[in-house]
Amino acid sequence: MHVQTDVFCSAGLTLPDRAGRQINVGGWSGVSTFGIRLYWPVGFPGTPGVNDWKENAAELQLRNGR
Repeated sequence: MHVQTDVFCSAGLTLPDRAGRQINVGGWSGVSTFGIRLYWPVGFPGTPGVNDWKENAAELQLRNGR
């Protein structure tokens, strides 16, 4: 799985929906402290997923760095 900015020292949680979406916010330094990364799992249990983290600072980022 690939991310565009540093996720060290970020926060993450699984959203309370049936899709099992995950959100990861913040990071260690610089622009990564504004980062918002989203992940939607796909597939079936026991099979590899094909989705990757979505991160686009031009569309969505924290207003204030973590």
